[in-house]
Amino acid sequence: MPLTAAMTGTRSTGHHEIIWYGDLFATYLGPWTTPDARFCIGGAKGVDSPSLWWLAKKSTSSLVIVVPGTVEQQPAEARQAITRCRDRIAEVVELRAARACWESAGHSHSLRTATSTVAS
Repeated sequence: MPLTAAMTGTRSTGHHEIIWYGDLFATYLGPWTTPDARFCIGGAKGVDSPSLWWLAKKSTSSLVIVVPGTVEQQPAEARQAITRCRDRIAEVVELRAARACWESAGHSHSLRTATSTVAS
């Protein structure tokens, strides 16, 4: 059975240089980036954007972006990453939840819910 993995995490990444994240992704994601693997990535700021950039550049795995509302509602950093990596993104899932719902509950809950749906 092919791997489906969700990428989400901290919304603050400024405490490390971008190269640190690249090394981290190479170590922990690299072994799983096979052509039949599928990565579901949150479309928000923080670790979501660098993981998208790294996976788009360094893997042949299928990439799925999952956002709780719409892409247009995401932070500028996230929208820019999605635009720049669009040719590598297999699917964008916009859950279209009301903004108040996902802002108060946090992005991670929406991503877990979406990943359960996308992975099945």
